[in-house]
Amino acid sequence: MSLAGTCWACGESGPLELFLADATHRVALGAALRLPAEVAELVVPYLGLHAPLGVPGRPRRRLAAAKLARLLAELQALLTSGQVTRHGDSRAAPLAAWGAGLTAILASRDAGTLTLPLSGHGLLCEIVYRQARGANASAAADRPLHPSHRPAVLDRGGPDAPVPAPPRPAPRPPRARPAALGALVAALQLPTAPETPHD
Repeated sequence: MSLAGTCWACGESGPLELFLADATHRVALGAALRLPAEVAELVVPYLGLHAPLGVPGRPRRRLAAAKLARLLAELQALLTSGQVTRHGDSRAAPLAAWGAGLTAILASRDAGTLTLPLSGHGLLCEIVYRQARGANASAAADRPLHPSHRPAVLDRGGPDAPVPAPPRPAPRPPRARPAALGALVAALQLPTAPETPHD
């Protein structure tokens, strides 16, 4: 007895061994089995957004097995990495953030604001990165200041008392030029050359 499988892209059914006969299909299935269960139901429609567009009036063309395997392997690595890197900057990205990114892309598809087909995972990474950057900024704003960064509180009549400005230093009087220095300056002044008549 053999297990039956159905291709999610084209709807073809057959024995599971049929889908595993090709090495590319085996790689794709292996990557699919390693996907976290929390986002697995979002991955199939997301991958479908990478399929080439068909001629108007005809169904979309199928995603090539090699491309499907590559996309699955890349996505599996992203989802399990725990971080996202964009423009040389890495941010923490838990699995929930990747799930939110996939959901946002599918919502854009449903709203008709997504340009298809997708060429890779760049849009997903950008969405997750922006969410992580915003989360990091709000966490930093909520974090209490280090004692060295807090403003000093002076106990002068309570917290509402005005803090006096520090006194200004007195201006320094001009220093008198020593006599020896004056003689040296006078000795260094060169006499002016006599004027010569012009022809």
